[in-house]
Amino acid sequence: MPDSKTIAVIGGSIAGLEFARRLKELDREDRYELTVYEEHDKVGDGVRCAEGWVYSPESGRPPGECVEMEVQEGILRYLDDSYKVVHQLRTPLSGRAWVISRRAYQSYLAELCHDRGARIKTGLRQTIHHLPSSVSLIVDASGCPSQFQREFEKGPRSASVGFQHDVLGDFSGLCGRMITDLTAHAFGFWIFPKGEKRANVGIWWQEGVLVGHPRERLREYMEAHAPSGSRVFRSCGGFIGSELQHPLYHRQAKTVLVGDAAGLAEPFSGEGISSAIISARILADCVTTGSLELYELRVLAALGPKLEAGRLTRSLWRTAPYGTLISAMSSLQGMAAVDRIPHLEERLRHLTSSASGARRREASQAPPSFP
Repeated sequence: MPDSKTIAVIGGSIAGLEFARRLKELDREDRYELTVYEEHDKVGDGVRCAEGWVYSPESGRPPGECVEMEVQEGILRYLDDSYKVVHQLRTPLSGRAWVISRRAYQSYLAELCHDRGARIKTGLRQTIHHLPSSVSLIVDASGCPSQFQREFEKGPRSASVGFQHDVLGDFSGLCGRMITDLTAHAFGFWIFPKGEKRANVGIWWQEGVLVGHPRERLREYMEAHAPSGSRVFRSCGGFIGSELQHPLYHRQAKTVLVGDAAGLAEPFSGEGISSAIISARILADCVTTGSLELYELRVLAALGPKLEAGRLTRSLWRTAPYGTLISAMSSLQGMAAVDRIPHLEERLRHLTSSASGARRREASQAPPSFP
């Protein structure tokens, strides 16, 4: 970094606030002047998607006052075209996953940032081009698509989109469970209870793949799986940053990407909170040690297996027959991300080989063509 220690953070969500909190925690000599710019009038406003939290040793447990439900069990189900469950896998998650209030958690982080001397300016949509030249580093924590991508038109597009309803109803039978439902059309659904009387119910899909309008698909899903008498009181949606935005550090633009802006959400499930926290802490350490050039390598060392396993699982979901997908998912249960990669690669190679063989057989059996 240049001699100046002025840092601007664009985005007051989890990644931006966690970076600011961690940097000021490490900055015992008060060397950095740090400002977080949040476009909404209040930190915690504008939360657009699901609010699950998946535990990892690096991210740790969320603060108790921000937890709305501890997840005891994850349930992955496969649905047919009428939304009937045809198979399900259950995974114990006690002590590993929680549903949090994003609004409460971001407010909690903002208070810690303030206490440590970071400035937070709300109600201001800051851009990279309009920041003063005296700023030595810009941390893009703006989500997906990132502010850098908007201004410079660089990087791949997001591969996933999410849309959800906040629903009031009797969810007491689902408390302690996190439901993920898959279909054969590469779009899926989730139910994250936030207590006995409220849940997030949503749909996510790969761009260009969804069959029909997402609101209609979600309405049909809720008719099949939401408790009777449920009522939608809020809807929201947005892109999911699940495509790595290489490079993560743009020296000439003095900009570094973090969290969803960096494309660090897990490509299959879309879970991004843990990755946002881990990448923010790595970035803070790289800033204080003057090793920004190593930031992307360190992020990939920490998150690479998780991201690659998610990408391969997403590919398998999009290409494999139902039975093959369920068999693969069953065999991966309890396996670390780094160990899942060779198994998923082998499954995909087998699918590709089988498909090629089928095409060759069809060609050999086809009637001859004549001019």
